Amino acid sequence: MAAQPSSRKQLNPKPDLASIENGHTTDKTIANGDVTSESEIEADSLELHEEPIIENASIALACDDGCVRIYNTSSSDGFTYHKSLPRVGGRVLSVTWSTDAKRIYSGSSDGFIRCWCGTLVSADSSGSVQFWDSSHGTLLQAHSCHKGDVNALAASPSHTRVFSAGSDGQVLNFFCFQICGVFIYYFLE
Repeated sequence: MAAQPSSRKQLNPKPDLASIENGHTTDKTIANGDVTSESEIEADSLELHEEPIIENASIALACDDGCVRIYNTSSSDGFTYHKSLPRVGGRVLSVTWSTDAKRIYSGSSDGFIRCWCGTLVSADSSGSVQFWDSSHGTLLQAHSCHKGDVNALAASPSHTRVFSAGSDGQVLNFFCFQICGVFIYYFLE
């Protein structure tokens, strides 16, 4: 399980460690190696640090059936199911979010580590293959390369290539690579 990282931060007082003597906590605290009693700590001397504000975060779950499931959290509704990523061969063993919360990485028992970038691929009867940003529903790229219906789409296990098969007898190989955070899709004829 992995919680979606938050970019919003708040300042909080840095917690001091309680001193433990003979298995019991005392009224003394340890701050930067110095032992002081509670009465000696003044409010204006507290050290502040940043903590993330987690509001309505998403949780990604690694599941034994080969799916990564995403749930949204809120203080009013608790956990609500959002979506499942496509099933992979084998159990999903680990999952984490990228630091910018735009991608999910998962490791599975089939030996692959996958980057789920949120790109959706579709095709139509006019021979076009489209790449979409699934989080916003916007078209990233469209390639009109088949001379008839596109009958099938398939992704390589590494998710760096997409294959399209058309009624014109062609099977096209689309390559995916990333430059400066932007995913580029192209095919070779």
